[in-house]
Amino acid sequence: MYRIEIPYIPTLQGSNVGTTQKSTQKSTQKILELIKENPKVTTQEMADTLGIIRRTVTKHIKNLREQGVIKRVGPDKGGHWEVIEE
Repeated sequence: MYRIEIPYIPTLQGSNVGTTQKSTQKSTQKILELIKENPKVTTQEMADTLGIIRRTVTKHIKNLREQGVIKRVGPDKGGHWEVIEE
């Protein structure tokens, strides 16, 4: 019988939570800026500009739409984004 021990290192648990939140906020802010600069910007163009994958941009946009910060006007092709000012 063999015994394998895996050491527990508490400093690794949750150490990047703050960093992840900050990068998420930065990405979301940059997406808003891109939409304000060019309302017809595509999610792929946003991803290329920000250096992240398109799926991540889509998640950020979904959150922004759910929060009522942005909305899509028109179809996927030919439509545009609007930032809802309060």
